[in-house]
Amino acid sequence: MVGQVRFSDSEFLVNFEVTPNESDALEWKQATRLRSIRLGLIAYGVALLVWFFAYRLGFLALPARVGIAMITTHLCVQLILMTVIRKGWNLRFSDASLTFPNILLAITVNAPVLFYLTAASRTIMLFLFLFGVCFSVLRLTYRQCFAVAVYNIALYCLVLAAVYRWRPSQIDLQLEAFNVVVFSASSLWLAFFSGYTSLLRKRLRKKNLEIRELAKQLAALAERDEMTGVANRRKFFARSEELRLWCLRKHLSYAVALIDLDHFKSVNDNHGHAVGDRVLKTFGRLAESELRACDIFARIGGEEFALLVTDAGGENCAAALERLQHAFSKIHFGTGENSFRVSFSAGVAVCHGDETLEELLDQADRALYLAKEKGRKRIEIAADPSKPLSRRL
Repeated sequence: MVGQVRFSDSEFLVNFEVTPNESDALEWKQATRLRSIRLGLIAYGVALLVWFFAYRLGFLALPARVGIAMITTHLCVQLILMTVIRKGWNLRFSDASLTFPNILLAITVNAPVLFYLTAASRTIMLFLFLFGVCFSVLRLTYRQCFAVAVYNIALYCLVLAAVYRWRPSQIDLQLEAFNVVVFSASSLWLAFFSGYTSLLRKRLRKKNLEIRELAKQLAALAERDEMTGVANRRKFFARSEELRLWCLRKHLSYAVALIDLDHFKSVNDNHGHAVGDRVLKTFGRLAESELRACDIFARIGGEEFALLVTDAGGENCAAALERLQHAFSKIHFGTGENSFRVSFSAGVAVCHGDETLEELLDQADRALYLAKEKGRKRIEIAADPSKPLSRRL
């Protein structure tokens, strides 16, 4: 499917992923359908040139009024189909390309040419009526391809009956019988080939969709922490660096925080790793629901998480972490006498210039270490080393 990377000012903070744009994909399909109709018109133009030469050489006795009516009708049908596609009305049908009705209408409108041909030239002109079967390649099902072929053959037999009735001098029954056999065999073989090609195309498309879906799943696995479902270390560093550079270009402030669950080792030792895993999962889900979608939250190892907050200073980042701490502290793990709650400590570093992500993380790590030293369940802000600010939660 068609996709785009959203980097505009209004979209960047909402969605930082490469996502398919369904509107663009539909527009592309509609444009392709219009191109198919234009290609059919070019083929029709080629047929008109052939008929013109046949008329000039005396092989075609087509009255002017009949020729004008045929051409006008064919062009009107094509214009109607193009209008239907441009308006999007074709999307109401299972065959949105309208290939099947278009082929049948084109064959029907132009069949009278065969009636006005001489017996000698009718054989050669039959090949032009195989164009319709050729256009069914890649588009129609087996059944539709054979329906076009059978319709082609039946219409030709009907034209021959009309010639035999009203222009008996321009028909050689033995030759026309041979023509019917060859034309029928050619039409049916092309129908088989077209249907088979269309089937292969559909199978290939299905495989491509499966591969694309598998690639999306693999990409998600590569960027998501398997246990908690939040972004992993790899995604955090990749996205944070890109977002950091974006903030610098837009002259926006941002802050980085390192979060560590307090006494998590004792949770595993006293309650088991299954309970510890549940604590991590709960914290991950809660953080993603409490924090802004434009911020980047990830598990970077063990019980340690990282957060990058855009367009915010240390106070705003600390306020967001306070809300998360408040919500997390209400959750009880275990049952009865074994029930317990978990808190976290955090260190925050605020960008004051063009610090690298590694430098900010190093500042946040030192602030986190200070929060642990001061008794945990704290947020320590390292925005200004000369004036340390901490929050006791």
